[in-house]
Amino acid sequence: MTHTTGKLSVKRRYRYLLEAVRQTRPRRILEIGTWKGKHARLMIEEALKHKEVEYYGFDLFEQCSLEEFPKSKWTSVPFEKIKSALEKTGAKIFLFKGNTRETLAQARLPLMDFIFIDGGHSLETVQSDWEHCEKLMHSKTVLVFDDYWDRTDGGCKTLVDRVIRVSGKYKVNMLGEVDHADVSDIQMVKVTQKDAP
Repeated sequence: MTHTTGKLSVKRRYRYLLEAVRQTRPRRILEIGTWKGKHARLMIEEALKHKEVEYYGFDLFEQCSLEEFPKSKWTSVPFEKIKSALEKTGAKIFLFKGNTRETLAQARLPLMDFIFIDGGHSLETVQSDWEHCEKLMHSKTVLVFDDYWDRTDGGCKTLVDRVIRVSGKYKVNMLGEVDHADVSDIQMVKVTQKDAP
């Protein structure tokens, strides 16, 4: 099921992503998995209602092999086209091209207010993305994972259930309803520090 937000239609679970942005009112947003920029634009437009926004987007921005990224969307999306479209929102846009296992480690990034992880879906990539993004969190940062599904061969379920929940450092909340997909039922997960207000 999809819903319309502005001119864009979004799957049901993305309404909860936008609600999380609305509640957080972030100045700095980091997204892993910019892809075509649709969700980036929605998050930016929501955040711009409250303050100026800096958006940091990571993606391959090129054709990738299904052997290297078996759980990823593999269609090529021109980097400059996405950058130009996102700059029209009025936010400051910073895009990083390449594999996040390398680009996240190399980028000099400030602490983020809102982080959305929806990039490569292999267990190794999700783990790597989390390890880098955890260092960018402050006490009020909201981090949202997409692709919490009832499978153990990809997505964030294994990481959330075995690493984040047992650390005792974080609160983990499921965001709303699930979307039914060919792969599995998919949900989003919100992660915040336990001592956050």
